[in-house]
Amino acid sequence: MCLDHNDKLVPINLESAFFSLCVSVLAESQEQPLASAIPALQPLPRRAQRVLREARPVCDHPIKEVWDILGVRIYQYLDSQEIQWSSIDPVRFAEQGGDAGPLHLWIGVEPKTLSFELAKTAADHCKEILAEASFGDVEIASRESTVTRSAFRS
Repeated sequence: MCLDHNDKLVPINLESAFFSLCVSVLAESQEQPLASAIPALQPLPRRAQRVLREARPVCDHPIKEVWDILGVRIYQYLDSQEIQWSSIDPVRFAEQGGDAGPLHLWIGVEPKTLSFELAKTAADHCKEILAEASFGDVEIASRESTVTRSAFRS
């Protein structure tokens, strides 16, 4: 059950509605009588709130000058470990509407093909490859990703 816009309890599908429930509870004042009476509906602490981020281009980062070489080394390593990667993207993230942050290497892998242990090992090795090229401050992140090529008529 959750609160609707009229402070009435209504049934919800937890998988699809949990985030909107949190957002609507956070948007309401602390004095909302029904929300304050139900501990599960209390606002989340700031550290637990979802922060929206946007992917941004690498732009003027020096890695762009050597990415052709580093990218090959990284995908060859991933292939040697039989990791079913779908994309390898140098990218920066920004909080929604904010400035781009530090560089990340964002590795897409086919869904349900990478264990946590292998992801950690792969990230550590990719970090070593980057550190050898003086990019030791680049963070490594994995995500499930399937690449679909689209066809077009010329």
